[in-house]
Amino acid sequence: MLLKVDGMAFSYRANPVLQGVTFEVRPAELVVILGPNGAGKSTLLKCLNGILRPSGGAVLLDGKPLRAFGPERLARLVGYVPQATQANFMTVFDAVLLGRKPHFGWGPSAGDLEFAERVLRLLGLESLALRRLHELSGGELQRVTLARALAQQPRLLLLDEPTSNLDIRSQLDIMAALRDIAHQGDVSCLVATHDINLGLRYGDRFLVMKDGLIWAQGDAHVIQPELIEEVYGVGALVAEVHGLRLVIPCRAAEGKGKLPLVPVRLGERG
Repeated sequence: MLLKVDGMAFSYRANPVLQGVTFEVRPAELVVILGPNGAGKSTLLKCLNGILRPSGGAVLLDGKPLRAFGPERLARLVGYVPQATQANFMTVFDAVLLGRKPHFGWGPSAGDLEFAERVLRLLGLESLALRRLHELSGGELQRVTLARALAQQPRLLLLDEPTSNLDIRSQLDIMAALRDIAHQGDVSCLVATHDINLGLRYGDRFLVMKDGLIWAQGDAHVIQPELIEEVYGVGALVAEVHGLRLVIPCRAAEGKGKLPLVPVRLGERG
């Protein structure tokens, strides 16, 4: 098991944000975290990256407590892509090369330079290599941030809304790249997103959060109309379209009782 979280808790001052969070991430898989605003998704990722220190429970990475790793060792094992990144005057290539810093000796080697170039090609950033970060669009900057995290060669990659500033094509490209990287066995990905359908398209397993709790977890079949209404407060259809599972919101529940909805397969006659 790559990552094991058992009963993790976290509070801001006296306000509990995470409560008894328990789950596992296996090697070579993409796990999607779903849930409404304030569910605790971002806080969970920050606790796993060492930015925040849990107030309770255990976090094991490769069977060892997370606190046993020093900052440099942790940076070699865990990559993190936050929701927002501040642009500066660094070039795209230098920003991605900075991801190799945990592996540097006295400075970047020829292998580090080559690896940075490979990551740029993977994410389609070669043409932007000499551009300054402050000259990029929000979507381009998001891809550079992802490239820098991949350049670390982490075992576990944590991503907080990695497609939020991207157009539809780029969203698909990034999620497909993450799935391919995970399935090749190089890195497991833990992705927090508000886009349920994008997550369903590419995720192997799902953690559904509400009020700092893991409300449900499992494969795509855990996403049911009743769960959507419980967690998000909206009615929904869950449909199969060309083999893809989709959630179709209907209306706010507003205390009017559950909608009599069941999963359907579009294109089939009742």
